[in-house]
Amino acid sequence: MSDNLKAYMVSESGEGHACVAFAVSGAPARQAGAGELGTDWDGIESCRRAPEFDAYAPGPVPKRALYDAGWWFECGHCGHRVSINEYHEYRSDDEGNDAAPEDFGFFERGRQVYCCRACMAKDEADDRTRAAHDAALVELVALKYPEVLVVSYAYWNIPEPKRSEVRFTLPGLEGMVRWIIGENTVSVERRDVENFKRLYSPGTSATPEIQPARPPSAFIASN
Repeated sequence: MSDNLKAYMVSESGEGHACVAFAVSGAPARQAGAGELGTDWDGIESCRRAPEFDAYAPGPVPKRALYDAGWWFECGHCGHRVSINEYHEYRSDDEGNDAAPEDFGFFERGRQVYCCRACMAKDEADDRTRAAHDAALVELVALKYPEVLVVSYAYWNIPEPKRSEVRFTLPGLEGMVRWIIGENTVSVERRDVENFKRLYSPGTSATPEIQPARPPSAFIASN
């Protein structure tokens, strides 16, 4: 146990979500739990000691330990309940074959919990596809603007690929540039409009990288 911190189970009154908070007493545990659950003090239904989790101070408690203690989760892919206390709904696979019971239970990948191996595998495949699409968008920006410094945001619109969006920085501009693939205009901040018009013809190339983004605000024509 870390610095006399004790474990508390904090439950909110809305949708029945709960978390484990570590504190020296109930009041700070309730406050910390409210923050983690996205509510306030009055939104907490209960805050009680959970000594079975004291050994995990200062936290977090592993999801597997919570599952083994009777907590339940929603599958990160299909939304089914993942619980040690409930019968698993053994579904058929994509080809219509009955899935094996051992393929259902508790499966964890990163921050997500899954009800079966198939759901976990589908999420892994989705992530790989998304990463490939995002990399393709970065390449498109580098082709259109060889001067690009940083690609801060890349979103592949699966239903409408030509509505996919990228945001990036260019030398000589203070803010972000936003481009919807397939459009012949880009969006820049108002303070950058004149510099964009003056500077942007083919220039030096740079290798882009993914970083957090900031929204732009004014539309102008691109090359």
